[in-house]
Amino acid sequence: MGLLDRARKSAEKPDDWVSTLMLVDYSSLLYKGLSVNAQMMCKGLYTGGLLGLTDQLGTLVREHKPEHMIVCADGSPYYRKTQVFEQYKEDRKRRKQQFPDEAYAHTRQLGDQFLKTAGIAVWREAGWEADDLFALAVKALHTDYDRILIASADDDLYQLFSYDNVYLCKKNGLYGLRHFQAEYPDLTPEDWVIFNAIKGGHNNYKGIKGIGSVKALEIMRDDALLEATYQQHKELIDVGLQVCSLPLPLSSLEAVTNYPITPKPCAPQYDELAVRTFLRQHGIRPKPTLGQALTHLSGF
Repeated sequence: MGLLDRARKSAEKPDDWVSTLMLVDYSSLLYKGLSVNAQMMCKGLYTGGLLGLTDQLGTLVREHKPEHMIVCADGSPYYRKTQVFEQYKEDRKRRKQQFPDEAYAHTRQLGDQFLKTAGIAVWREAGWEADDLFALAVKALHTDYDRILIASADDDLYQLFSYDNVYLCKKNGLYGLRHFQAEYPDLTPEDWVIFNAIKGGHNNYKGIKGIGSVKALEIMRDDALLEATYQQHKELIDVGLQVCSLPLPLSSLEAVTNYPITPKPCAPQYDELAVRTFLRQHGIRPKPTLGQALTHLSGF
């Protein structure tokens, strides 16, 4: 019995099987790896992001054993930045100055090559962010799996807890609707968008000046105060409601009438020798967890 045959046999679902789809924030894994391994190079290429990507993918699959995986990537230019909020992600541009441009170019190039070699498709749509793709995938596929896990730290995604089988992969474990309700008993997932529109979020959208999480919660608890706050800051909050909503409302965009179609999740055609050869060519010794992860995914 070959390796993939054994993987498929082990993937046969027992009675208590939890069917799982994992959605992965490609850019987050890549650039986190680059930051941690900033000085790592091989043959003139920055390879720290590649190492981080392979290590994190191996760990995620080992810990959560998803049946399928969709790797979601930002597709520049961002519609949000160009059509909704001109300053969108300007703060991220400043943070990226810590590395030369070629470091990011090498990281994207090597990451794409690795995923292609491993048989894992990347879902990337021009003008849409990974967070938008997460929301589209959850809406399209939430009835097909017992749970959907999202490997991302963005709290914008809390609004997706309106689907009770969605969880975020955090350092201390999975975070879902039950955890959200315990942390924010006065809010619903649907409230999360206006909450962020008031207090601000990441990606350089700062919300109403002088209002943080505590004050925003006070506002959300009082309908009259919420209405008064909206009337006073209507223009800013309306922008925030667009910037913070997932996916970005089509009504916010010019000449865009349809959302991208979610790809059908499928098993990668994993070639162990090709993956090992590619990584070794770039000075990376693949960990056993990576091979186990790719073998697991290929078994479905």
